[in-house]
Amino acid sequence: MQIKIFESAKEYLIENFGNLVSAGEVYFDKRNNTWNVKIVAKTPHGIIPVGELLFDFNGNLIEAPTKETLLNILKTKLNLKK
Repeated sequence: MQIKIFESAKEYLIENFGNLVSAGEVYFDKRNNTWNVKIVAKTPHGIIPVGELLFDFNGNLIEAPTKETLLNILKTKLNLKK
């Protein structure tokens, strides 16, 4: 199931965000019964986590941040590295 979730996350991110971000680590949250996929941005400063996608137990996407949210997080983290 972990591979299916990762592939679904990659597809969703490409369709909705282009090459801005990539799917990162996938883990199952037993407490919430969800699959979580880290969203990462590759920058000259390294790979920076900028959010997460949440999938239900069956692999259906249930929560995703907006492009604006991801950009704001990335800008904030890059400014902290200066």
